[in-house]
Amino acid sequence: MKKTASISALIVAFSAIAGLAVMSTACGDDDTTNGGTTSSGGTSGATSGGTSGATSGGTSGATSGGTSGSTSGDAQALAKANCARTKACQPNFYAANYADDAACASAGSSGTTTTYPGLESIAAADCAAKVTANTDCSQNSTVILGCTKAGTLADATACNFAGQCANGLCSKAAATDNCGKCGAAKKDGETCDPAKNECVTGDYCATDKCKAFGKAGDACDATDATKALCGLGLACKDKKCTAPGKIGDACTAATVAQDCYTGLICTDAKCAEPTYGKVGDACDLAAGKYCAKSACDAAGTKKCVAYVAEGADCDPTFADATKQCDLSKDTCDSSTKKCVAPKAVEVCK
Repeated sequence: MKKTASISALIVAFSAIAGLAVMSTACGDDDTTNGGTTSSGGTSGATSGGTSGATSGGTSGATSGGTSGSTSGDAQALAKANCARTKACQPNFYAANYADDAACASAGSSGTTTTYPGLESIAAADCAAKVTANTDCSQNSTVILGCTKAGTLADATACNFAGQCANGLCSKAAATDNCGKCGAAKKDGETCDPAKNECVTGDYCATDKCKAFGKAGDACDATDATKALCGLGLACKDKKCTAPGKIGDACTAATVAQDCYTGLICTDAKCAEPTYGKVGDACDLAAGKYCAKSACDAAGTKKCVAYVAEGADCDPTFADATKQCDLSKDTCDSSTKKCVAPKAVEVCK
């Protein structure tokens, strides 16, 4: 029987590794956080799975937020809560990536400890309780769970991302810029630039005007940004915003917006979790056969291949799966085309 992964499940993403690091970097609701293409969310593009066959798709990363300023014990509690959620919602992913609960918790509470001015870290212990209490696998955002807080920086203050700013906007001249200035996020109906995250939380830039994300039951069209896009925790199904499907629920593989909750794919018209092979195993991204801690050589051997070592040649375009870095610790330098340890991010002042 034909198996087809939904489009959003095949988006290049490595959020599982990146998301776990977010717990200790203190990012809560900025535009680099899991949960969509804007700071306020939106389910389109939120699902991991990665055309590279990387080990993406973990729910644990999606429920993380900044924990700097929290005690190590609280950070561990949040990591354990996230791990329990991943184990329940994505057992295949969990088994492929972690030897046991301790290994998962260790990965989830470690990472960079960069301190960003103005950032109000989530209360890790409180967030852990909220993650534990919410058993709905589709509700995988710190915003939905109420773990995030507004920043404290005043307008015109230098910033890296919106989460630092009291008024919700870190305005940058270009999307590739690291630094910007805090300002007031734009409200419903105000003119915006779709290339920038200028709208208030709960809105997105529809062509050139800020527009609220759709709520449950609202009309939607995931292919037309001028019409309602659905908010966090919702999928656009049959032209209406609705809760995404769980394992075994009916779905439509051809939809642009994911019918199934983050980390699942649509196969044989039902929501299902992908399988995750190891190096040497056969992989087929369209059929939901991904690779754990390795890349899928879909254009060649159709097998999971090992990542290249730090210092080795790599392909910054990700077209050649045999030349991919392990993004949990390295990045592919676009100029030298070598796998290198990522540079520390400049804290804007």
